[in-house]
Amino acid sequence: MISAPRNPHHDLIKGLAVLLMMQVHVMELFAQQHVMDGVAGQLSLFLGAAPVAPVFMLLFGFYALRAPVWPGRLLWRAIKLMLAGAVLNVGLNLHLLVRIVQGQSALDPLPYLFGVDILLLAGLGLVLITLLRPLLKAHAWAWLLASVGVATLSPWMSAWLATETELKWLVAFVASDAAWAFFPLFPWLAYPLLGVAWFHGQPYLARLSPWRAPLGLGMAVLLLVTGPFALATSHHLSGYYHHDLRFFLWAIGFAAGWFWLLPHLSRAKRLHAWLSWFGQHITACYVVQWLLIGNLATALYKTQSLLACLLWVLALVLLTRWIVSMYLQTKRFQHA
Repeated sequence: MISAPRNPHHDLIKGLAVLLMMQVHVMELFAQQHVMDGVAGQLSLFLGAAPVAPVFMLLFGFYALRAPVWPGRLLWRAIKLMLAGAVLNVGLNLHLLVRIVQGQSALDPLPYLFGVDILLLAGLGLVLITLLRPLLKAHAWAWLLASVGVATLSPWMSAWLATETELKWLVAFVASDAAWAFFPLFPWLAYPLLGVAWFHGQPYLARLSPWRAPLGLGMAVLLLVTGPFALATSHHLSGYYHHDLRFFLWAIGFAAGWFWLLPHLSRAKRLHAWLSWFGQHITACYVVQWLLIGNLATALYKTQSLLACLLWVLALVLLTRWIVSMYLQTKRFQHA
């Protein structure tokens, strides 16, 4: 097996993705509608799209099969991720659920309790990666074909499973255009599968080093030309969450450039370390920021100006870091 030691550049990329994720969550839930419809909203959604969830899931797949890789360990990790996702659905919506129980809101609680978030996607994706591993083995090309196949089939899967049935809550985990199906397996499984292909294909990618500059230039031109398509897709949340092969290809092209560019822009060691901290503690930061933003959103939904949203982002980033730091210190004290 190829070992995958911790990569400081990956921590940096994940850390920046955490901050971009937090700003888009604040903007989506707190900002007044005219703010979201304007340039600031479009930019926020774009920065919260390709640089965030696709990057998270690519790296999740890349590290999924790091040693040791016995099935029991992988499946236990998958179960923990799915349990965390289920509990988080309750936690981030607790304020809203209390209001529903008290009769202060007429909203249906089920879409909030069964929301298909990224932790649930990660858990289900890890189960499927574990099951596919004996079949696809260490063949990078096989994982790549599986990834492209998932992205290609996604529109047909969503159409096939779009029928309203009693199983709609379970179907949403596979492929659905339902409002609560944020990260169904189709198309989002394509990213961790591509991450596994990347993991196994590292020796082959190393051979492309002499061609990196012309390939990068060609990719940059293509991304710029097709940028309006990506911007429009990112601004249409349903289209983003249930995208097709075209946006998948754009997102992985963007990720390739992002992974090359960011380490070159991180010469400031203190900034690099500060951002990387969020990447090193990505799951804890993800949970804490959602507990804060989700419960605040019940009171602040679509009421805040752009300036207020920016201040909320700053406050929530600092508060999330403080809470996670206290949690880590408590864990270290308990194990001392």
